[in-house]
Amino acid sequence: MTRAPLGVIEQAIGNLAKVDEYLATGMEMTTNATLDLLECDKDLNEETLSDLKNVMLKFVEMETELGHFRSATEHAKQAINGSNDGANLEEIFDDKFRELSSATDADALKEHKAYKDMLQKVTDMLQPGEAEEQLSENVESSDLERSGLIVTQQDVVTKCPFMLTEMTNPVQNTICKHNYDKASVVQMLEARKNVRCPMLGCDNKKNLQMADLVENSDLKRYIEKKARQTGGKRTRKHI
Repeated sequence: MTRAPLGVIEQAIGNLAKVDEYLATGMEMTTNATLDLLECDKDLNEETLSDLKNVMLKFVEMETELGHFRSATEHAKQAINGSNDGANLEEIFDDKFRELSSATDADALKEHKAYKDMLQKVTDMLQPGEAEEQLSENVESSDLERSGLIVTQQDVVTKCPFMLTEMTNPVQNTICKHNYDKASVVQMLEARKNVRCPMLGCDNKKNLQMADLVENSDLKRYIEKKARQTGGKRTRKHI
């Protein structure tokens, strides 16, 4: 009696990957729309800004519920597979889903990475002085100075040392703390087996591995802000 509905649920879960993509795209579009509006009007009223934050929280809530759905389904599958007393799949699923949902509150949703990143980018735009000060503390300036690639603490390297092009998705080597563009690293690793950090004077002799790389969100925010400022200047000149 339980195999048919269980199969239907498993099939539904398999189709949820597309929903994940839609939610991720929605979060990205919400952040970009907020920044675009602020770019046009730094005095954007608080009500509009609050509405945009709520839109982001709604996407976060939907993603969280999707995660609860998957977890409750897996719980129900395990309970059914280990039961010989004709356990009710629907009841087990509903009970677990309610338990997970009740443990999630509004404050927990605000800890989501996409929501916090959006708030940070809004702060960077509205309070550029504070953002630059924070950036100088977070973006490995001392390591860059030792490599001989910057002159002052305020200068930040935004070009990938592999391709010498502007990074769009910077990742940091957890061993030597140098940055590369993720796409460039993938391209290099596909072309060659043994790839080391290309930064001048780097003491790291270990071959690059994707497992040693983490996203550098501070540098990425800086690059995105730099691109927006450059784009804004070009627009004004054109006008």
